[in-house]
Amino acid sequence: MRDQVENIASSTDEQISQLQAIRSELESSLAEYKTKVRDLDEHVAQLRDDLKATRGERDLAREDARKLDYQLTQRWIPDVVEYKELGSERHYPDNWEDLETWVELYGENKLVLHPLAIKAAKESQFNDIAFAYQSLEYLVRYYVPMRNRDIDDIGAYQNSQQALAGLGLVLSGVGTALNDSRYKQEYRRQYEGRSIWLDTHLKKGVGFDPSVAFRLYFHYDEATAKVVVGHLPSHLTNRISHSG
Repeated sequence: MRDQVENIASSTDEQISQLQAIRSELESSLAEYKTKVRDLDEHVAQLRDDLKATRGERDLAREDARKLDYQLTQRWIPDVVEYKELGSERHYPDNWEDLETWVELYGENKLVLHPLAIKAAKESQFNDIAFAYQSLEYLVRYYVPMRNRDIDDIGAYQNSQQALAGLGLVLSGVGTALNDSRYKQEYRRQYEGRSIWLDTHLKKGVGFDPSVAFRLYFHYDEATAKVVVGHLPSHLTNRISHSG
């Protein structure tokens, strides 16, 4: 009986030793696996950082290429040239991809494009994209000078009116939209840490066909003497467009 008990105990000890060895081996393998996973995670994170940096360099290179293209292919026109003489001298792209670059080059630090305006433009169905650029140019060359004119300076106002007529544009407030709780938030934007309202717009065309009707909503910031473009080139919702 004693021998049998000792044999059982010995067998149990061997099994325990084997199990401990297996456990030790598994723990070692697990530690090695965790190390490999950590190394892989670090490698993936590094690759992501490298990819982000590469994309950033690519975007900067594209931006520089666009600027160089403008400078090499377009003639720079002095500010003293009258609007009627501009004609084809100015470059009006037929795409939205150049929108931000164009504003940087031709905006004369008087024009701010809100991110929502850029998004709306790039998602729009408007056909005459070059016309949208001409409308932005009007704001820079005529609207801002008109707003900054001396009280007795009628020349800037007359120049603005002539430019509007030449483009077939109408400049007006947005009507009752800002008083309608159903739609007014569409006209609200954040600019330099504060809320502004798109209380003025340029418009051309009647109806609501997004391919031909043009609207450009903006806010004139008195403090900076800049136009903040908040939406283009489609309608924002108001009582009429909603029912239309």
